[in-house]
Amino acid sequence: MVKKSLHSFLQSIVLCFFIYMPAIANEEGKVEALHKTIDVSKLSGINLFFANLYNDNLWLYAVVSILSMALLGIVLASVADFFFSKLGLSVGKMDHKE
Repeated sequence: MVKKSLHSFLQSIVLCFFIYMPAIANEEGKVEALHKTIDVSKLSGINLFFANLYNDNLWLYAVVSILSMALLGIVLASVADFFFSKLGLSVGKMDHKE
């Protein structure tokens, strides 16, 4: 029980640190907006899509970026698994003998 309460106390301290860090770092105590816009005049294709998404809806941009990175990781792992299996290497779970 003590371990659980200590863990949640430490989580609270870390959370407060990250929430109040911008205010502490700024000498005057005024926090400015961190939102920056991207010039899209010279962009095209997928770069234009992501730049417009970033400018219009930052939360949706974050979700799309995270999902695309996860999908890319799955694709790369599948391709690596395919090539390793062709080489005769097994990349499945290991059997532990204790």
